[in-house]
Amino acid sequence: MRSTWLVHGSAVAAAVLLGVSGPLLMTAQAWPVQAAHLVLSAGWSWAALAFGVGTRARSLAGSAALGTYALVIAVFAYYLVKAAQGKFATMDMSDPAGPAASTYFSWNGFLSVTLLWSVAACLLGPLLGMAGYAARHGPCRMPYLWVVPVVAAAETTLRLGAEAAGAEPVAVATWTTVRVLAFLALLAATARPVALHFRRRPAAARDHRDTPARPTPPPPEDR
Repeated sequence: MRSTWLVHGSAVAAAVLLGVSGPLLMTAQAWPVQAAHLVLSAGWSWAALAFGVGTRARSLAGSAALGTYALVIAVFAYYLVKAAQGKFATMDMSDPAGPAASTYFSWNGFLSVTLLWSVAACLLGPLLGMAGYAARHGPCRMPYLWVVPVVAAAETTLRLGAEAAGAEPVAVATWTTVRVLAFLALLAATARPVALHFRRRPAAARDHRDTPARPTPPPPEDR
């Protein structure tokens, strides 16, 4: 029971941390912090959250639940911070006293975008959570280990193709680095089963050599 609470508590803490970190780091000037903001706000990081908590589940159904509510909590944490930063502040342009005098919080804007991404979390969270569980407990783990690196490689490739021309150098460097690391992770996930296979073969051969040979019966003329 204690370990179950620990798993769920860790999932909630990771979701809140991911959700608040992206917008909080957005206004930083130091390039390492800007790079951290780009990484933590990227779609592949959110996929890694659901995948990672899924690896800690004790069952396939539990991994689906963990992946789902971790993403939903992260979505609410993200947009609550954005709301506190004034993202959904709206001015009434028809106020005769002037727009600045009638600034109000747009609940419609906040709820619509939060619910939209919560629905996306409910659709993708179970799949990513179960992929994480299968990557740790499944009989064929390699395809599931590809999930997060493939998402990271695809997202960074699209960003480098569509946004690199107008992006800051730190953004281009961050996306390029993440893409290289994603391809290395894919290579490692692919090579791991092969390495384990060849590691087992010498052990099996050694065990076979160490088995004492059965005595050969003497030929008839020696009897």
